Formats: sequence, structure tokens, C-alpha cells
Amino acid sequence: MNTNLECEAKGLISQNDFEKILKNNQVDKIINQTNYYFDNNDQLKNLHMALRIREKNNTYEITTKKQSTKGMIETNIPITKEVLKLILSTHCIEDDLVYKLNLPFSEFNTIKEIKTKRYVILFNNHHIEVDKSTFKDTIDYEIEVEAKNLEMANLVLNDFCKENDISIKPSLAKIARYDLYNTKK
Repeated sequence: MNTNLECEAKGLISQNDFEKILKNNQVDKIINQTNYYFDNNDQLKNLHMALRIREKNNTYEITTKKQSTKGMIETNIPITKEVLKLILSTHCIEDDLVYKLNLPFSEFNTIKEIKTKRYVILFNNHHIEVDKSTFKDTIDYEIEVEAKNLEMANLVLNDFCKENDISIKPSLAKIARYDLYNTKK
């Protein structure tokens, strides 16, 4: 288990800007991942928390995220594929994980799935991540960078956007965008 402070700057970009970035920059790595988000009648959302399991490169990790004034506090625990399957089928998390993740409950009535293809570009000693994410029937494009603090993350992202002549719009968290896209319909 590890806990860290996530300091990231991000924003939504157009499909044209997404394609321009990929055309004009060397992609160092491509990552396909699936994120599963869990809640129970928006209890976690109301506590400004998120619970996610990420499936990436045949590895699985359960994560809680809590908002803080300096960024998101993440707690990550590796799990097995079997544990993921059990959680998806039962909508429950084992008591030891509930305790380690400091969750207020163990049963969930909501599971949301988001698939992301992430392109990683090295820029000024930082990894720029350019995502194409699918939320059921909606696709969007997002750019983000993590740094040692929010000021540095914003500076690096702004420099990258200027150099690539692209504009960004404010971006909600992926789970919030999922809700936005799927309540419009």
C-alpha cells in the first residue's frame, strides 16, 4: 500500500488538437487501461472521495482519492485479477481492503466503467499524458501532467500547450464527466 499526493494540471482538448499533438510529438509509450469507479448512493461523492480499480498492463490496483487543498491524496493497493472479478460480481469489497482504504462502507450499488488509451510524451522532464477516453457512448480527449506541486504542473502544461498551439478547457475528474455525459441522455 502506498499513499501519495497527486499534483496534476489537466484540461479537455478537441479531437483536432489531440490528433495534432500525436502528429507533432514523439509518443514514448501507449497505455490501455480500464477504470472501474464505485459508489453507494453517492456517499463517496458527497465525502469528496472516489474509489477506483484500474486495470492496466495485466496489473490491477484499487485506489481511493480524497481532495485536499494541495491536490488529491491517493491511497493505492495492488490487487489480483481474481479480486477484481469478485468485486465486480458481488459489488462488495473485503473487510481488510475497506479498513486499509479507510472506506465508510463495503457494499456498492454503482459501478462505472471508463476505457482510456493514454499516450505518454516526454516534455521538459515531465510526462505529458494525452488521453482518449470512452464513457459508454461518449468519447473525449484530455491532457494532463503531474509534477511535484500544482504550480509546476500548471507551468509545464501551459508551456506544452503554447509550443503545440493548442487550447484547453477546464476538465472535471473522469468520474464526474461520466456522470455528466450519461445524465444528459
